[in-house]
Amino acid sequence: MGSQPYEIVYGPANIYLAAVGTTFPTVDATPGAGWFKLGTDGDKNFAESGVKIGFNQTINEWKGLGSTGARKVTRISEAFKVSGEIADLTPAQLAKFLNDVTVSTVAAASGQIGTKSITLHQGVTVTLFALVVRFESPEGLWNGQLQVPRVYHSGNPGFTLEKANPALAAFEFTAIEDITAVSDDMFYGEYIEQNADALP
Repeated sequence: MGSQPYEIVYGPANIYLAAVGTTFPTVDATPGAGWFKLGTDGDKNFAESGVKIGFNQTINEWKGLGSTGARKVTRISEAFKVSGEIADLTPAQLAKFLNDVTVSTVAAASGQIGTKSITLHQGVTVTLFALVVRFESPEGLWNGQLQVPRVYHSGNPGFTLEKANPALAAFEFTAIEDITAVSDDMFYGEYIEQNADALP
């Protein structure tokens, strides 16, 4: 991490969520107000298996009767996914994976314990988020980031409580098309990397 050749990228990533429409942070700035960091300690709470970025697609090949090879191809579906596992069972974190339910807090008082709680039923409506994945730039000692205007939590965030290992909650965020995008190729957002410092 932090040495040449820069294009070989090591190291963890951090993930941030915000309400759809929240302004994306510039790639050289820490995400500010409105952005929620996954993991109480960010990447230090992610499993060592890492943050997985997936560009999934389904391609249809057309073959003519008199040919054995494809003569034309078309993409009939595509998906962008971000997934991993997190060692953090705080209600604030689990709430993001359970449709961004509200965390309810009861303050301690005389004869009353303090509690935080979330509901477990998610209902029909699926909550959307804006998402940023921040990691090391392959151009040098700067940052790169994936910024996606609309994602939903598509995973099944169960966890196992056992003696030998920490409980890991699985997460998966899948992009949907941003209908407000300036062009079709921006439906899923973009990948930005810093490659130079600002000039004086």
